[in-house]
Amino acid sequence: MMKKIKRCGSKQPATALDNHQDCQTRVRELEQQNNSFQKEIEELKYKLANVPSISTDSAMKVKEDYLEKLTTLQDQVADLKNKLEIKSQFSVQRPKGDEATKRSQFEIQNLKAQKVQLQCKLKVESLQLRLNKTSHEKEILQLRREYTRNQFQMNKLLDANRRLKMVVQRKTIEASMATKRLKELLESRQTLSRRGRKAGTRNETNAGIQSLGHDSELTTLHALCAEYERQMEVMDEESDKLKEEAEELRQENLRYQLEERETLSLEKGFDINELKEEVVSISGLFRELRLQKEELEQVNKAQGVSSHSSTVVASNLSTEEGTSLSESEHSIPSVAARYKNESSTCCSCSKKSLCKTSKCVCRSNGGSCGASCGCIASKCSNRVKLPLQLNDDSSGPEIASHGTMLLQNALLEQQPSEKNDHQGPSKKPLTDIGNIRLRQGRKI
Repeated sequence: MMKKIKRCGSKQPATALDNHQDCQTRVRELEQQNNSFQKEIEELKYKLANVPSISTDSAMKVKEDYLEKLTTLQDQVADLKNKLEIKSQFSVQRPKGDEATKRSQFEIQNLKAQKVQLQCKLKVESLQLRLNKTSHEKEILQLRREYTRNQFQMNKLLDANRRLKMVVQRKTIEASMATKRLKELLESRQTLSRRGRKAGTRNETNAGIQSLGHDSELTTLHALCAEYERQMEVMDEESDKLKEEAEELRQENLRYQLEERETLSLEKGFDINELKEEVVSISGLFRELRLQKEELEQVNKAQGVSSHSSTVVASNLSTEEGTSLSESEHSIPSVAARYKNESSTCCSCSKKSLCKTSKCVCRSNGGSCGASCGCIASKCSNRVKLPLQLNDDSSGPEIASHGTMLLQNALLEQQPSEKNDHQGPSKKPLTDIGNIRLRQGRKI
């Protein structure tokens, strides 16, 4: 495009030089004619002076002819002088017009350079917008993945909390039933011990042994109840922690959703504002170019120059716009592809990474992330998750089985004692049977 403009600029000075040379040759010819006419006038004057003063008709006619020729020659000389003056003025004004055209051409070239710079800026800005858009889309995808992962974790925590609540309710019911039965058994044994004291010495010794056994059983029951209460407190604390974690996850999910909406709204507003600014700048440039084109056409018409140069400039401008737009369309995909190739390079694990791809060195080597890694344990998916170690699964069943065993032993002891009260003291004492049962239960 610039080469075409240079050719047009080189053609216009060449035509101006040719016109100037033609004017100079014309002026020389007119000067030669003027000199020849002046010589003829001098010859005629000389002839008139040498003509004899004889008043003849032929002499008068010759004088009249000479006078007519003199007047015609003088008129021609005056016309030639006027033409010479006009040509000299035109030759003086012509360089001024050439300077104006040169200035206009220089301004056109400057405007074209500014237009090219603006187009380059628009290309760079469009590329930056696309790169920012791709980065925002990646961030949004990562936020969505984190949101789904947090929802999954929250559902798991809610399920665990529900199970713990069910276990706590079941164990509280079992404990209340066991305590009620134990109280009833203790009351029945106390009544039996009182009756046994009245019976005799053997019964007194047996009652003392039974009271000691009951006291030992009471101590074990109190210890079991204390341990159970402690486990209940631990489970309550764990359930509170799970509730807090679920609330935190819910708040994080809400925050991620708000951030995603804000980023989307900012992207839309940013794209709209940038497009409006580009449209305004391009429309202003085209208006300026049209005004300058009209001014140049008016100047060329005033100077008598044809409008061929203006049409050539307009066609050059249109071709330049088409070529620049096509170049921009070809360059944008290449830059986008280059950005894709650059973004596909490997990177180290950061605090926000999920460690789900082969970019994680630990995962690619077949291991799991540890404490020395840069990723966070709450976000990393390549860490070994330990199961929840609750005391209720291990010690809870043992406590319940031990309580049921004590209840069964007490019931078995109560039935023979009632038989002994009715039949007399001749049968086996209850202490031996109870001790054997307790020993068997403890061995089990």
